[in-house]
Amino acid sequence: MWFRQAVGATLLAGTLAACASGPGGEAFLRPGPQPLPDSRTVGERIVYSEKDITLVVEWLSFESIAWYYKNRPGLVNPFEALPLSSPKPLAFLLKLENRGQETVYFDPQQVSLTDQDRLRVFPLRYEDFYLQLTEEKQQAGTLPSIQASIFSGYVALSPNKEREGLLLFHELPPNSKTLLLELSSFYIGAEAKPLLFTFDVVRKAP
Repeated sequence: MWFRQAVGATLLAGTLAACASGPGGEAFLRPGPQPLPDSRTVGERIVYSEKDITLVVEWLSFESIAWYYKNRPGLVNPFEALPLSSPKPLAFLLKLENRGQETVYFDPQQVSLTDQDRLRVFPLRYEDFYLQLTEEKQQAGTLPSIQASIFSGYVALSPNKEREGLLLFHELPPNSKTLLLELSSFYIGAEAKPLLFTFDVVRKAP
């Protein structure tokens, strides 16, 4: 996949990018019409609820990413040193709450993000960061912060537990208008519940 090939030695210095710019200027994501009946839009968030399971999905701007790390003591923002002109990570915050009777299973490796032209990308993994960070940055606490804050490994959430984390993506083509976030491996107990969330790309006037 072109995404996997694009993750190179300059990962944190510039190849991580959001739909930050394009023909119409800087872009932001807003929830679009949701394809699943159990999902609804609440402000800038998409809320999925079924069988006492709640999943909240929210796109985070670069400023919101900084706020996310700032409000979690002990974590280091791995992107705070990026120059203002550098591309920024495309991030989604997922908050999963299990108040049901069965364990919820979720595999972040089976998540994808697709635009209206069917161009698809996949989340960055912890291993992607580990291979690219210098020893100095590893010792500065960046790697533990990434490991603690992103969804990368398989998740099994027991009843009466909750979990939150980030999904980080590489850039999509600048002409993206609609994005489909697909969680194809999501289970409530033994029942498969593949989830779909749509976002519209809204561009500021240049």
